[in-house]
Amino acid sequence: MSPSHPSTKQDALSPGNFKFKDEGNLIVKFLPVVVLASVCRGLSLFARYNYYHQWPAHSSSRRFNTWLHMGEIVLKVDMWAMAVSILVSFISVGCWSALGDRRGRKCVLLISILGALLRDLIYLAVAQTEFKEHGAVAATVIEGLLGGYATFAGVAHAYIWDVSTRRSIFCLLHAVTFFSFRFGVVVGYAVDHNPVPIKAAFGGSIFLACSNLLYVHMLFPESSVSSATLPKPEGITMVGAKSAFAHVTSPVAIFFRSSLRRSRWVCLALFAYSASSAYGVKLEALLASMNQSTTGFLSTIPSFLSTVTWVFIVPAAFSSFQSTEHKDATEFAGFLFAKTVALCSIALALLAIFLGEWAWYLLWVLFKLPYPLSFFLYPLSVAALPALYSVAASVTPLEHGGLFGSLSVWVWLGEFLSYYVAGDGSQSLDYWEWAMAVLMLSLISLAAQDPPVPV
Repeated sequence: MSPSHPSTKQDALSPGNFKFKDEGNLIVKFLPVVVLASVCRGLSLFARYNYYHQWPAHSSSRRFNTWLHMGEIVLKVDMWAMAVSILVSFISVGCWSALGDRRGRKCVLLISILGALLRDLIYLAVAQTEFKEHGAVAATVIEGLLGGYATFAGVAHAYIWDVSTRRSIFCLLHAVTFFSFRFGVVVGYAVDHNPVPIKAAFGGSIFLACSNLLYVHMLFPESSVSSATLPKPEGITMVGAKSAFAHVTSPVAIFFRSSLRRSRWVCLALFAYSASSAYGVKLEALLASMNQSTTGFLSTIPSFLSTVTWVFIVPAAFSSFQSTEHKDATEFAGFLFAKTVALCSIALALLAIFLGEWAWYLLWVLFKLPYPLSFFLYPLSVAALPALYSVAASVTPLEHGGLFGSLSVWVWLGEFLSYYVAGDGSQSLDYWEWAMAVLMLSLISLAAQDPPVPV
């Protein structure tokens, strides 16, 4: 291989194809897109929860599971509508992600944001009519055909991977998404006291989506040239133009196709980890049910600890790792760092659940500790998800848009299963067993993942 090849010249601890001299500027310009999309999603979900309350009690779409619990603010999601959205997105995400690999990320961002805009426009149009149930189905399907949130999440990771030179940058993306989504829910809760809450909430979501579309179209820079013009690593068999069927089956083919199957174990690990994501919400609901005078303050602790993990702990560990352990940047070094963070985070989540479910009573008897230790330990495990994304990309040399799109829809499906099993309310005696089982599967799958193959 020529020494000038990017796969040998780039800093392998960095995820992108190239080092961008203006990396910081590109990331700063990209974060508003993530903020607007996440706030729009939180606001829209809260508005849709109120929207579904207008339906008759006998409606087939009446299973609402708690998706977020912050003190008095409770967001519940219609699980039937969520399942339809995931199914349609599962079919479309491969096509849009492949388009991003060929033409650049900007067009896919526009398409996914347009899907969110059309969804809320339909909800707003039919909210006070006799077609509100049919409109909800149409809105869900149209959003899914345009990629849905899974496509947006996938292209967001792909864009960051294109431009960033820091392995820990996915933590920043997840932190911004986390807080922006919650802020959107808070806004939706505030709008709920408006005389016409549904119209106001959907109107606000539509305004944010339109603003995001204009920003991306007029001011947002493309991450890189299309993949067709990039040099290809030697030893990798390139695949010609794929059929529509190949794109549709991309999320499944990720476990089998030659150019992507190197990441099959970490994909399974990521899906299994996502299937435990409702545990944090169960802890928040449990705390709220205690009705303590300090509940308001304590309810902010998980968010604070998650932020510390994403923004400070992981970047500090990356800097230490890069300066002391692997001064010579190699692809294997980047893989090793991400895999180590993921393994430690998943193990910490298992420990938190064990202490929370098995040792809490003993600690209460001995030390009168009123809250489970898992309430303080589990948020420190949130680095697992961005680390798993990074591991998957480290072992997959090509088609990062398709890879991240497939990963995102599997994450979404895992979250759906997690909240479905968790049910509603704070009491679910068997959920911790489910959470520990899927976390063990995630830990074992990740441990089986091979390092990147030298090319």
